Formats: sequence, C-alpha cells, structure tokens
Amino acid sequence: MGKHGYLRLGALTAVLLLAAGIQASAAYDTPRSPAVSYHYNLYGEAVPAPIFYTYKGALGEALHSPTDIVIRDTDLYVMDSGSGCVTVLDPATGGTRRRIVPQPDAQGVTLSLEDAQGMCVTEQGDIYICLYEQKQIAVLGGDGVVKRIISAPSGPLIPASFTYYPKRVAVQPDGRIFVVSEGTYQGIIQLDAEGSFVGFFGSNQVQATPGAILNQMWRKLFNKEQQERLENLLPVDYSSLTLAPDGFLYSTTANETTEELKKHGPDGSNILSYHQAQAPGVMLGGSDYGDLETFRDGEATVDTRFTDLSVSMRGMLYALDTERSRVFTYDSQSNLLGIFGGAAAQTGGLRRPVAVEMAGDTAYVLDQGRGEVLVFEPTAYAAALLEAAGLYAQGLFTQAKPYWETVRSYTTNLALCSTGLGWAALEEGHYTQALYYFEQTQDRAGYNQAFLAKRKAAFGRWAAVIFLAVGVAVAGLMALLSVKSRKGAFAVHDGKRRCLHPVHIMFHPSVGFEAMKDERMGSNRWALGMVAAMFAVRLLSIRFTGFLFNDYRAETINLLAELIQIVVIFAAWVICSWAVGTLMDSEGRMTEIFRASAYALCPYILCQSLSVVLSNVLVTREGLFIIGLRMLGVYWSAVWMLISIIKTHEFGFGRALMFVAIVLLGILFLLFLCIMFYTLAGQFGTFLSTIYQELQYRL
Repeated sequence: MGKHGYLRLGALTAVLLLAAGIQASAAYDTPRSPAVSYHYNLYGEAVPAPIFYTYKGALGEALHSPTDIVIRDTDLYVMDSGSGCVTVLDPATGGTRRRIVPQPDAQGVTLSLEDAQGMCVTEQGDIYICLYEQKQIAVLGGDGVVKRIISAPSGPLIPASFTYYPKRVAVQPDGRIFVVSEGTYQGIIQLDAEGSFVGFFGSNQVQATPGAILNQMWRKLFNKEQQERLENLLPVDYSSLTLAPDGFLYSTTANETTEELKKHGPDGSNILSYHQAQAPGVMLGGSDYGDLETFRDGEATVDTRFTDLSVSMRGMLYALDTERSRVFTYDSQSNLLGIFGGAAAQTGGLRRPVAVEMAGDTAYVLDQGRGEVLVFEPTAYAAALLEAAGLYAQGLFTQAKPYWETVRSYTTNLALCSTGLGWAALEEGHYTQALYYFEQTQDRAGYNQAFLAKRKAAFGRWAAVIFLAVGVAVAGLMALLSVKSRKGAFAVHDGKRRCLHPVHIMFHPSVGFEAMKDERMGSNRWALGMVAAMFAVRLLSIRFTGFLFNDYRAETINLLAELIQIVVIFAAWVICSWAVGTLMDSEGRMTEIFRASAYALCPYILCQSLSVVLSNVLVTREGLFIIGLRMLGVYWSAVWMLISIIKTHEFGFGRALMFVAIVLLGILFLLFLCIMFYTLAGQFGTFLSTIYQELQYRL
C-alpha cells in the first residue's frame, strides 16, 4: 500500500466516521420528583407532557375520615367512617342526596362503622362494607338495614398463619365475593354467595431477587433447625381490588416493583397485557407501572405505592399512587397515557388521597386529608388521546388516525402516538411512512410487518432487475477469484515475492501463514489496514445494521471508547502472545505475531460486513441467516488465528491450544493490572487534590 493507498484508507475511515454520526449520549437529569405535567420516554426518562387532567371542583360536605367511594348509576357513594354512615352524593351538583346509617338490630345493637374501609354496591343496591378491626363484612340495604354479617373465613384450607383484616371487597353479579385482606399473603379471598370460604385467588409470587435466590440456596444446604432460623420469604399481599365494567377483577399491589397492577383471569392469573420490548434499553410499555425512578428519603426508598384502582368504560386503568398523590392512567395494553394530581396544599392539590373512581372520563378522587371528593376532567389533549387509545385497542387504526394527529400537535414525546400513526399508515399502504413511525417508537413488531409488506411490493415490481443484478454480481465475483487464482498468490514478481493480500490468506491459510513466516511476505500496512477495518466494521454495525437486528442505542456509543477498546484488546493479544511465546521457546517475533493476528481478522470483517448488508433486506423470521453469518465469521477467524499460531510459533496443535489458554489468562491478568492502576491513580489524584485544598485553606 503506497502513499495514495494511505490517503484512500484515511479518507475512507473519515467518511465512515461521519456517516456513522454516533455521538455520546447526554445523560438525562431525571428529577427526583418531576412536575405534574410529565411523561416517560421509551427509555424511562422523564420528559415534559401537556396537562392531562384538570381540577374542576370538590364534592362532599363535612366528611369525616372517608375511606372509599363507589359510583353506581347516578349516585356517588362515600364510605364516611368518621361519621359512621355512607353518604350518597349527586355527582352533578355535589349535593347530599341521603345518608345511609346502619339501623339497630332486633336486640337494639347498632353496627359500628368506625373501622370501615372499602365497600362495593351491587346492582340491587346492597352495600358490602369491610370492617377492618371487627374482621368481618357487613351487608347493608339501601335503607340501612343490616341484612347479614359475613364473619372471618374458616375451614380446613385455612392455614394456621392466616390473618384477616378486610380492606377491599368486590361482588360479582352471580354473588361471588372477593376480599382483599391486609397481611393475607396467600392471595385474594374468594367466598361464595352465602359467604362461605371457597379458596384463595391469584396469589402473588415471590420476586426472584438476589436475596431470595440466595435464601433458597441456603435452605437446600442447611438442616431443618438451621432452615427455621432463616427469614421466610413470603409473597406480598394485595392493596386493593375492583370489579371492572368488562366483568374482570383488577387488583393493585403496593409493595411490588413490577406487575403492581393485575387483571385476573378465571384461574386468578394475571392476564393484563403489556408489550415485551425487544429493542435495547426500552423500558416503557412493560410490566413496571407508576414512576420509573426512585429516590432515597433518609433510610427509606420512595417509590410508587398503588392503593386503589378504577377501570373506565373505555377500559382505561386509573391507578392511585398514595406515595406521591398522583393518578396514573394506562390503556388496556399497559401503555402509559398520562399522569395527573400531585401533593399540594392549594386548591386542587391532594393531601391524603385514598380512593379513585371513574364515571365516563371524569375522575373522582377521595381525599381523606381534605374530607372531600375532588373532581378532575380531561383536557382537550387528554380527550383526543383517550379516544385514540380506545380505537387503537380495538384495532381501528385508520379511525384513530385523526385523533393521533391531534395528540401529536400537542406533544411529540408520546411513543404510543407514533405507534398508532405507524399502524394507521401500514393499514393505508404507506409503508415508508409506517417504517418511520415504528422506528421512532422502537416498535419492532410493527416495523417487521411494514418492512415485509414494502419488500413484497418492491420485489414484485423489480424482480427481473434484482435477479439480473445478483447474477451479474455472482459472475463478476467468480471471474475475479478465477483471475486472482491464476495469477498465483505466492508467485515471484520482478525477482521479489509479493506482499500477501489478506483475501489470499482467507482461502489459503496454511500456505499463506507459512509464507508469512518463512518468506516474510506479510505487510505491516495491510495489518494496520485490517485493524482499521475492524474499527470501521464496528461503526458500520452500530450505525447501519437494519433496525430489526440492531441491538445498539446509537446515542450512547462513545467513538473514542470503541476505538480504545479495539486497540487495547488487540494490542493485549499481541503483547501477551509474544510474552507467552518467549516462555514456551516460540520462534515467532512480535512483528510476525502482529501481522498474522491482523490477517486472521479478515474472515470476521468480511462476514460482519455482509451481515450488515443482509440486515437491511431480511425480516425477523429470516434472522437466522444473519446469526449464522456472524457466527461463521467468528469461528472462521478463530480457526485461522489458531493456524497462524501454529505456523508463526511452530507449535503442534495441542501446544497451540495450551498457548491460547495461557494467553487469554495473561490478557485477563493484564486488564486486572490496568484497572488496579487506574483505581490507584484516581485515589492518588484525590489525595493530591485534598492536600492542595488544605494548603489553600491554611494559606
């Protein structure tokens, strides 16, 4: 490679760097307590959002320690435990329609509601009330007559460790009763219409944390006496329960880190759908609900704590977070739509919210601290978003398009909006536009469908041209290889042996590496070119690999770090190979090791480059070809590297394998020394900085 060759190589590298356009990502400064009008982007970072719901007024007069609200038809029931009654309000005017006070029984005893928690109202008008301290459920008629008392469940299926403090209750149309009890980790309690115990329903699972895994390992190793001393790992109990308009039971769990919201199927399992993200770094749309960031307040960790849930007629989930006094709204596929509320002393702020209930799109939040029911209504932005999300959940993508466009006029931070527009464009046959939207929202499933449709349409239009181009390319490649083969890779030219081209080594490894050793036909220029090509291919893979197969988040890539990583690893291999070779009486010199190792990278570089090209024409179901090509490049280069070791160091096969193992251990040791040196240098720098600051202070 002459002077012009170096110029061409430098220009090519510069073009690749500019084309890659990869910059280090600026770290988001996610606030500990974001403002009310915020949302989360795909990567779990708080971003600004339009106001979702606004405060419209308050209902209720002289409510004392209210604990729950229920809307039935046109009545708003408030469980006012401090007043010992159920107050029925008019949602339209806020006036009190009536107060339901428990009537004395035949013996003149009046039921106390001081410890009342949750309640539900059936279609017949019966009111089921959870009496927490009394450990029972009272059933009242609309006139206050106590129809019956359901005592704590009993039976042979009840474990000895069972505790019963009912907090929330839901009654299905057929009379089955479901109770959430504090401290009952076995699950939701299911009773029949007569109040007899049936079984536990949908128990939470112990999360597989490192501590839980370690605890289980110790239990397998310890004897029975030692096991009894270990802490028992139990599932967390539910915090709330509601019967949705779709007939399914929904629940909340306050102390979970994932799946805090659940939709229970007939067997109690969670059937609430959520998107399993395949794109790297995507957090939104998964099973983690509420605020995605936490912070420390002294020794406590402040995180979302869901204690109530309401499901609207549209199927939207409104979950109340009492930790930060906010309401999170999700669609039926767990997509976060918006957040409203917030702790504040001024009008419209929440002090101590305990329950949320929906009537249409209007939200009613019961604030125990204020003794009022606060009313929130959607803004124009929220109204368009709720309509779009409802149509999207039904698969009516084209009908939802104008609403998504309205939402997009307010904000571009909502990933679900781009997804909705992408599916609408795909349904209308605008494949390029659909690809754009799906890539914006990192939706690989949608992108795969749009790309497949676009490829099918393009192939039908350009089939003849594609076959002709492929045929010409294959014929040209065969002719080129034939000419190169006839010329002879190792022939004498003008009395001198030519420098070996890395491609020759690919197809003649044994003879080629032997010629590099015996005839010194290797080239430092080509070797440096191979290392530079390795770096260029790395950039190509990051920037130009097809979206469906690209596992890199480009803005987080640091070019300098990538370059240093490649150079350091390759240099460590060469240095350790030379050092180990001297101990094993090797015949290889450092320059020979450098050339042979660099030449052996050629198959990997070629296969990786081809995989980048293929990734832009194949779809997900054809991804096995790309995986196979990448593995072929790795194994091909590994075998060629082993051959280069055998020829360069003049080792046998067994000794070469031993050599590789020792070199890898040497590289690990070398990296350990580098890390230790870096750490000590940092500590020494801190020490010098401290001394300098001390001197400045004293002087």
